[in-house]
Amino acid sequence: MSPEKDRIQKIEFADQMCPLCMGSGLVSELGLHLRRVRERLGLSRDVVAEYGMISAETIRNVEIGKARPRLSTLVCLRKALRKLGAEEEEIDKIR
Repeated sequence: MSPEKDRIQKIEFADQMCPLCMGSGLVSELGLHLRRVRERLGLSRDVVAEYGMISAETIRNVEIGKARPRLSTLVCLRKALRKLGAEEEEIDKIR
C-alpha cells in the first residue's frame, strides 16, 4: 500500500470508498456531497473557489478527503454555493 493511501485511510472522517478514484483512496461524505453539488451545477473548483474566496486546492482536498475543512471554510463554501444556485437542501448538508 502506498504511504499516501495509508495516510488517507487513517483519517477518522474518511469513511467511504471513493467511486471517483476507483478505490485508490477514501473520502468523507462531505467531500462526496460537495463534489456532487458542484458538478450538478456544472461548476469547476476554480469558480467555486473564486466565489468563496478560498483556494481551488482547498476544495480539491476536501472533496478527496485529504483535508477536514475549518468552520470558516465551510461558511465560505456554503455562501459560494448559495450564490451559484445550489438549493438550500444541498447547502444544509455541507457542515
